[in-house]
Amino acid sequence: MEDTSFAIPVTPKQIAYARSLALKNQTLLPWEAQQDRRALSS
Repeated sequence: MEDTSFAIPVTPKQIAYARSLALKNQTLLPWEAQQDRRALSS
């Protein structure tokens, strides 16, 4: 089974939640994480 490297788009709700966590933790949310669902989860 091959690991494909295409980005899965994030949903607006996922972005909103990630931004709220980043704000709460006083960290930046990397641009790459905002573009890929798997990167955002990690």
